[in-house]
Amino acid sequence: MSSDAQDNVRTSDAQDNVSRQPRRGNTNRYQPPQSADTQQSFLNQNEFTLAISNSKIKYVDMENYLQKKELKNDSAEALKQIYSFITRAISYGLSTQLDVMPAFMDLDKDTCFERYFLRGLFSDNLHKAKTVFDRIGEIIYDFWNSESCVSETNTPEAYTIVQANEFVSGWVLLETVLKERLQICGADLDEDLDEKRINLIFLPNESYRELYARIQRLLNEYKYNATDPTFVPVVKIIR
Repeated sequence: MSSDAQDNVRTSDAQDNVSRQPRRGNTNRYQPPQSADTQQSFLNQNEFTLAISNSKIKYVDMENYLQKKELKNDSAEALKQIYSFITRAISYGLSTQLDVMPAFMDLDKDTCFERYFLRGLFSDNLHKAKTVFDRIGEIIYDFWNSESCVSETNTPEAYTIVQANEFVSGWVLLETVLKERLQICGADLDEDLDEKRINLIFLPNESYRELYARIQRLLNEYKYNATDPTFVPVVKIIR
């Protein structure tokens, strides 16, 4: 490939044809919907208890949906996809979308799913909600430990975390994977995204489309991880 062709795609610092935009999401610590506490507190209910009271819980649907899903690699983008799968499975099982489950970009180092799902509850409602919460946690645990989800070959980092947390609940395992693999959740990763960006070049026999796909994956790593400064590079195609 000629040098002119290679010059058509560049990534560099702000002064070299790359503008930056503020990173969206995760600007404030996530709080579950306040209506669960303010409007329902005297009734000892929240969104989760209303969901499990208004419909039959389809645990099998949750299991079936997650059965063939896999973590494709150890990237933040792949972890976002897995988180989306888990959130969707819970929605299918409860026949509703729960706002108590934070969006991926709202996750942080203080993420605690038990607090989100069980806040404001006590007595019998707390016991019932905790029973359902724990059952969903078992499904999440089995999913992480299934052969299709993680592997020592394709996802060595996640695989190591799962193997090292054999005796925790599925919810705690999910939190642990997030907090050890995502900088937005406090993880201290060795990966230098700026260095990878600066060293982006055409690979032998690589097409423009393949290069662009690699660039987009790198930009997603910026987007889904907290960097210093917390900005996401924008690639400009130079002609």
